[in-house]
Amino acid sequence: MSNERDDLLMSYLDEDYMSTTSQFSWNQFQDIDAHYFPLVNLFQAIDVSQLTQAVKPNRGRKKRDDSPCVKPLVPILPAGKITPEKEDQMKKEASKRQERLIKNRAAALLSRKRKRDHMNFLEEEKSSLSNENLALKESINLLEKENLVLKGILKSDNKKNYDNGMILMIILYFFALFIPLISTTQTSNIVFKKKAKKFVN
Repeated sequence: MSNERDDLLMSYLDEDYMSTTSQFSWNQFQDIDAHYFPLVNLFQAIDVSQLTQAVKPNRGRKKRDDSPCVKPLVPILPAGKITPEKEDQMKKEASKRQERLIKNRAAALLSRKRKRDHMNFLEEEKSSLSNENLALKESINLLEKENLVLKGILKSDNKKNYDNGMILMIILYFFALFIPLISTTQTSNIVFKKKAKKFVN
């Protein structure tokens, strides 16, 4: 009797239904209540004679396109209760996440502050170096002007020395010309005086 009932069930069920339900083992759900499997309960309540009358006209398996695919009902297990230990663990994890978030924010703020201070220091150093550069340029301009003035003074001194040398050379030249004349006039005067004395005597 049981074998005949199993054969009738196998011939009645669809191929898709058998292919999907074959993946599940009855041993996995033997502890679940019977209301999770309404189709099985329905078949259990049907008389064998009714099944034979329903199956006799079509003894073979139904084609895939003749009947809609019947999918098994997936049992919905109730959610497990949260134990106090699990709740404490969840609170600890949440507090750790919050602490990490606070630390990350503090580190980001400190990093931004350091970058801002470094940028301010660089700006101040840049302005200081720019002022020093301007001061050095002004000093260079003053030194160039002073150099030009000293060159002009040196040229004028050289010109004055050249003029003084020329005057001295001219004076010496005139002395060289007049000294022989003076000596000849003196000698001629001496000779004239001697002749005059002889003539008087």
